[in-house]
Amino acid sequence: SVLLLKWVDNKTITLASTIHGKTPLTTAKRYSRTEKRYIDVQMPSIIKEYNVNMGGVDLHNRMIAYYRSYHRTVKWPVRFLEHFLDMAIVNSWLTYRDDCFKAAVPKTCIMDLHFFKLRIAQLLIIEKTVPEHESDSENDVEEPPRKRQAGRPGRVSLPLQEKRVQGAMHLPQAMDLKEAQRCRNPGCSGKTRIQCSECKVYLCVLKDRNCFLNFHKK
Repeated sequence: SVLLLKWVDNKTITLASTIHGKTPLTTAKRYSRTEKRYIDVQMPSIIKEYNVNMGGVDLHNRMIAYYRSYHRTVKWPVRFLEHFLDMAIVNSWLTYRDDCFKAAVPKTCIMDLHFFKLRIAQLLIIEKTVPEHESDSENDVEEPPRKRQAGRPGRVSLPLQEKRVQGAMHLPQAMDLKEAQRCRNPGCSGKTRIQCSECKVYLCVLKDRNCFLNFHKK
């Protein structure tokens, strides 16, 4: 059951809760314009708890407003669903951040709210089923984009771990480059002109060092 309650104070406040009821009632001091003095009024317990945790509620609402999902519609069920989807994402990110702090993950490796929400969207639009692979939090974080230098090809950010292991469309292609590019497989310092058609990163394909294969199996 869900409690829907409207509290008339300086402004009207509407609340919904699955764990509170109208009772127990408490008292609060409010100024009466008719009597021109402070009087005791009955106040539901949900209002009292809301006032105690108002700071957290305001912070949560502000974080939702940073990257709110917008949809051009006047249908209230759609807007209602989008709001609660944003609320769930913010709650998930707060939990993720707390877990990272407890695990002593470096701050530079912790996703911010914008990247976290973008990551969820990217995972939802992956076309094919992605096999489950074990991975740690450090390997799942993309490298931040770097400024492009004049006269050199732009450095492409590493793809998501889930996209890397799809494999079906990851094919090597030889690029017509004047200078070979640095191999992006971790631990390799070689140079190559072979590029992955899906990831758009350069990887070695040699007899004694197949970085292309190793990169997509990790």
